[in-house]
Amino acid sequence: MKKGIIELLYEEELKEHLGFSGSENKEGRRENYRNGSYGEKVKSQEGFIELEVPRDRNGEYEPQIIPKYKGDIFGIEDKIISLYGLGMSVRDISAHIK
Repeated sequence: MKKGIIELLYEEELKEHLGFSGSENKEGRRENYRNGSYGEKVKSQEGFIELEVPRDRNGEYEPQIIPKYKGDIFGIEDKIISLYGLGMSVRDISAHIK
């Protein structure tokens, strides 16, 4: 659950950074666009989680939810669990944290 929520938050951050979603056509857009993802292992309360962090072609995207090279997610983890426990959907949690 945490992995899915965090990766959704990454996608929303990149969408905001680029100004368009991945499903939109690149024609007529800026030169910068999505360029796959890279794996990152972070420590959570239950152990390690393998995350797929999206990246952009120009390398300008800097994740805000969990900054690059941060080894743990203890702060954000508690917030996600409490919001999910209150009945918020994944989309609502993404909008709230954003």
